[in-house]
Amino acid sequence: MKRIFLYIIATGFLLAGCAEREKVESVTASIVIDESGLDSEVVRPASYEVTLTNNLSNLSSTVNSSDGRASVPGLVPGLYSVNVKARTKNGAFVYMLSGSTRSASFISDGDSYEIPVQSAKISSLLFKEIYINGSPGWYFRDQFYEIYNNGPETVYLDGICFAETVYANWDYSVVYQWDIPDAGKYVFVEIVWQIPGSGTDYPLAPGESASIAQWATNHTAGSLGGSSSIDNSGCEFEAIEKERTLWNGIVINDGPAINMRRVINAGGYDMPQWLISVYNSDIIMFKPSKPLENANFISTLNGSESGREVLIDDIYDAVQWKGNISDGDKLHLPAALDAGFNIAGGGYHNLSFARKVSGEMEDGSPTFQDTNNSTNDFEVFDKPVHRRYNTKKPSWNTWEK
Repeated sequence: MKRIFLYIIATGFLLAGCAEREKVESVTASIVIDESGLDSEVVRPASYEVTLTNNLSNLSSTVNSSDGRASVPGLVPGLYSVNVKARTKNGAFVYMLSGSTRSASFISDGDSYEIPVQSAKISSLLFKEIYINGSPGWYFRDQFYEIYNNGPETVYLDGICFAETVYANWDYSVVYQWDIPDAGKYVFVEIVWQIPGSGTDYPLAPGESASIAQWATNHTAGSLGGSSSIDNSGCEFEAIEKERTLWNGIVINDGPAINMRRVINAGGYDMPQWLISVYNSDIIMFKPSKPLENANFISTLNGSESGREVLIDDIYDAVQWKGNISDGDKLHLPAALDAGFNIAGGGYHNLSFARKVSGEMEDGSPTFQDTNNSTNDFEVFDKPVHRRYNTKKPSWNTWEK
């Protein structure tokens, strides 16, 4: 009996000791968010979502930060993975802010860990379809460029610019070097067309698209001299400064589409519309961070070219194309803007580049793939289509039939 009694007492002490060891005091962790590495253009968010995950149990806790700090209570002491994220907007740019670590130790109550955050710049506006190839009969005035709001918030098209870059002479025997400090921060252009407006005149809601036509008219009319398959009369914008009669008697008339402004003309060209090469070129869409000056152009150090500099950081989207795959070693754009290219396959075949669908928005509108690589992001179709995939027109377009 005595041995049994002593065994019971010993067992009781042992179980009590185990219970004490299993009863672990929780701690509160402090996360400090370091924004010192963010550029000045990045809008700082009011709050970050902060998630701590225990590396052993895989249990997570999520809180929101305030004034650059987050307090996370009720943690089992140990090693944690920390993920910090937020999203902000500046014009048509969305910034995804994030920071992380897999080795934050929280052993004592009040232990602190600092997480530096970085930003990834994503444009809500992108080129959805580009038709520059021209139609049989050497007809090119039916070109258009459709842009799309791929983001979750309304953006305004007022002040958005479009241009073709200047990279090299016609046969690439001279790749231009520009007389400007930090030339690698820019691309260079000769002609820039800009959407007018006071800032909020031309909203583009999520899932809406708008087209910029060289000439916003019905090009299926045989009297225009080609055999185009596209009616551009419903386009939102056109690159026309004034009506005029061409050498062959065709009258470039000014329709209901909003006229864009030619704000840069470094080459001094007097063309009736904006013409992009049907074979080998590129196009950029940007919002200048400083006023554009149609004078005092930048000159090349080699050659006699001149142009206007455009900051790469101001560019929303860029797409380039070549006549054939063998020209892929002569890319106009830096890889940060477009790491690939489309193949035009020769001019005047009605070919159109259309961006691939990647998913859909809550209302069923499509979202489009954007990896900054035209080779991956676009498909080639045998004819252009306005609002392909049934994208919506903006509410202020009252003239599209």
